[in-house]
Amino acid sequence: MATVSTFYPDDTWGNTTADGIVLCNACEGTSATFSTVRDSSLGAAVYATAPTTLSDIAAWNVTDRYYRITRMISTYDTSAIGADTISAAISSYYGSGSSSTITGESVVISDATPASNNAFVAADYTVTNWSTTELSASRIATGSWNTSAYNDFTLDASGISNIDGSGITKMGLRMSSDFDNTAPSWASFGSASVAGFYASETGTDKDPKLVVTHVAPGPAFASLNGVATGGIATINGVDITLVASVNAQI
Repeated sequence: MATVSTFYPDDTWGNTTADGIVLCNACEGTSATFSTVRDSSLGAAVYATAPTTLSDIAAWNVTDRYYRITRMISTYDTSAIGADTISAAISSYYGSGSSSTITGESVVISDATPASNNAFVAADYTVTNWSTTELSASRIATGSWNTSAYNDFTLDASGISNIDGSGITKMGLRMSSDFDNTAPSWASFGSASVAGFYASETGTDKDPKLVVTHVAPGPAFASLNGVATGGIATINGVDITLVASVNAQI
């Protein structure tokens, strides 16, 4: 029988998991080229205590100059999954706002590799710490970002394989131009951004979350008395997925 588990980041840094943002906000001077801002090693890390930006790109009023790129990181303790087989997973972020004055942008979910699982540092902005593997086959356009409900990314095979059943799962949100390494469509003081809630929000009804459907390994034998084990739920009241042998027969 499948189990559906919901995981959240811890609500403060320094515990087991965390969420927050890393960004370059005028870190290369008042403004710079897209590539300079994207590839900067001068980023910063922020612990969010209120609904705020999850990911964005912001332009300056000089043609093709930008001053900010923001990336969001969330980590989850998924060790409870253990050796189970994961059949589905959805990563969700509760929205609170968006901007699309830089057009053509979408939100991408990807792998992230922060230096620590439970707090983030400026160096986590460095683009080489971010995977080039997308974790969902679908992107969410900034204009379609739901600002009063969850925005769901259904994880594909790459996303499911990124889930660590014995440890910490890490992922992040980025703007599509940032992920694709392609300069966006510049607009004076324009922005492409999505905002939302973090784990610091009271309760968990708006926290980032990872919902995983997983199934315990099946029995070590294919049939019992000619009946396929797939059609047997229990043996003597014991869940068949927990039975390794019957009468010492594997």
